[in-house]
Amino acid sequence: MPKRLVVAAISGTIYDARMTKTPGVMSGTDRRDRTDEAISAVAEHMKAKAEMNKDSPGFWQYQWPGVGTLTWETEGGQDGR
Repeated sequence: MPKRLVVAAISGTIYDARMTKTPGVMSGTDRRDRTDEAISAVAEHMKAKAEMNKDSPGFWQYQWPGVGTLTWETEGGQDGR
């Protein structure tokens, strides 16, 4: 079974892990904490999207209706000043 990014329900840690045959359960031995890498990648992605946003330079957001909104706002606008 291939590895995939999963979030541990109790700790919120993001793991690169193989799932077991039990639905929603990851392997306890074959996993690696990828939380910092995942957050850094999302931040870089959001920053790039904000820099390309012609309607609202320096701003980008993802919305999950009924769940929440993830927002990037470049300090001082698109040029960072």
